Amino acid sequence: MKVLKIGDLEAYIGCQKIFQKKNLYNLLEPEAKELSTIRNFIEHKSFKLIEFGTSGISEDGFTYNIQRSVFVNKTFKLMKTIRASIIYTSLMISMEENKKAKPENMNTINLNSLDDNFKH
Repeated sequence: MKVLKIGDLEAYIGCQKIFQKKNLYNLLEPEAKELSTIRNFIEHKSFKLIEFGTSGISEDGFTYNIQRSVFVNKTFKLMKTIRASIIYTSLMISMEENKKAKPENMNTINLNSLDDNFKH
């Protein structure tokens, strides 16, 4: 297993900015553009789930139609990606917390264990 360093996170952010600037997301995730369009229609325009027919933008340009099964598949794929992102983020936070210096002047308290017969 490869151990990530903080430089890896900075490199990731740098790559993300480059991909966003040059609109190269389709190379990483072919559905990224369509997911962005769906999100935009949900947030700003009209969005309709259909059982039959073709998916895409309606003739008037104000409604995005998508088959329910396609939408469910895209949703699950997006959920898996988000889950992986949360896991990677928590791992990066854990690695950074472990790198912090532990105070050397911290005292410890030794506790003696008692036999159950002496506990009342």
